[in-house]
Amino acid sequence: DFFKINSYNSELNWLKRAYKNSGRSIESLELEAADIVKNTMPNYDRVPPGVKALRNLPIGSFVSFPAEILRTSYNIFRQTAKELGSGNAVLAARGGMRGTGMVGTAIGFQALGEMGASKTINVRRLLCLQKPSGAVLKM
Repeated sequence: DFFKINSYNSELNWLKRAYKNSGRSIESLELEAADIVKNTMPNYDRVPPGVKALRNLPIGSFVSFPAEILRTSYNIFRQTAKELGSGNAVLAARGGMRGTGMVGTAIGFQALGEMGASKTINVRRLLCLQKPSGAVLKM
């Protein structure tokens, strides 16, 4: 919950800056910040019962995490588009940061996966570099 509290405070600060002279009440900004956090951060209580029921099938018991990744990714994309198209410079800046973070995360995970795969291949190659006596060659 620590991360959700920090995210809520961050979203609320962005909204306060975006609407500082608009006359919007602090209560409406708090509700909007809470909705943004609910929709863009994983919350396993929001996983639909049908997805939770898949745990009982032989396909695996780890179905909530991918379901939440799909839900939050969609909502992050939707929130980014909303902010970028808002016409408010502060919200557009926030949307740009949110979208950049989403793209950066996707690229980062892809790069880490590729690095991990190449590292596994390199370890296998090193394990094959043995002297005929069975002693490993020193590098």
